[in-house]
Amino acid sequence: MTSETIAPTPVIRSVAALNNRRVRSTIVGAFAWKVVQVFGVINFVAFLALSCWLGGEAFGGKVERGHYFLGAHGRFREVDHATFLYSVIHGSTALLGLIVVAIATNRMSNGSNDRQPRKPGR
Repeated sequence: MTSETIAPTPVIRSVAALNNRRVRSTIVGAFAWKVVQVFGVINFVAFLALSCWLGGEAFGGKVERGHYFLGAHGRFREVDHATFLYSVIHGSTALLGLIVVAIATNRMSNGSNDRQPRKPGR
């Protein structure tokens, strides 16, 4: 008896390569979602900290006769137009960031393979 090595066929090699790409894609995708989560949370925390430092945010503020006010808990602080505009933009990105963080968390939790498949009728 001679032991011969059987070379893998091109189909077997292509299936193995496809599986390797899927694993890499899954790892890169999970890392990307984690990065999105981290930056979204950092952005929201920065918005909260800066809102406290500025004395409010534009969503709770108002504009009266060309004067801009940031609002927090019924108190208003007058600021210039640039600061008010910054608060509008940062507040919008912080809230949208939280939505993206929720989506990223959902994608990461649904992508795990540790759950048992559901049986029909249950």
